[in-house]
Amino acid sequence: MNTTAGVVSACAATIGALVALGTLIRSMHEYVLQGRQKRSEAFFALRARLKGDARMVEILRLIQDDDPKLADQEEVSYTEKYEVLGYFEEVALMLNSGVVRPAVAWYMFGYYALRLSDSGNFWSNIERADPYWALFNTFAEKMNQLEVEMCRRHDSHGSSAVAQSKTLRF
Repeated sequence: MNTTAGVVSACAATIGALVALGTLIRSMHEYVLQGRQKRSEAFFALRARLKGDARMVEILRLIQDDDPKLADQEEVSYTEKYEVLGYFEEVALMLNSGVVRPAVAWYMFGYYALRLSDSGNFWSNIERADPYWALFNTFAEKMNQLEVEMCRRHDSHGSSAVAQSKTLRF
C-alpha cells in the first residue's frame, strides 16, 4: 500500500506542477497581450491627436515644403511651434519608454519629424540649440537613422512593404 500511496502522491504532485506551469504560462501570455494592447492604445491616441488637430495638420502641411509662412510670427506663433515640438517630444518619450517601437515611430511620425527638423523657416525664430529641444533633436536624429536603415532594407529586399511589414507591430 505504501507503494500505491507513493505513486498517487507523485502523480498528484506532477499534475499540480503541470497545472501551476500552465497557469504561469497563461499569465505571462496575458501580460504580453496587455502590454501590446496598452502600446496600441497609446499609439492610436497619439495618432488621433496628430490627425485631429486642424492647426497641427496645417503646420505639418507647411513644413513639407518649408513654407515661408513658418517664419512669420503672424502666421505661425511661437506657442504653436512649441506645441508641435512638444507633440514630437511626447512621441520621443513614448519611444524611449518602450511604449512605441522604433519602426512604428518612424513609420507613423518620422516623416514629419524629419521635415520639421529640416525646416529652416520653422526654426528661423526658435533657438534650435536650446537645451529644451534636446529631446526633439535626438528624436529627429533617431528617425533619420531609421530612415537610412529602412531605405537600406528596401534596397536589399526590393520592396519596402516586405521589409517594413516585418518590423511594424505593437
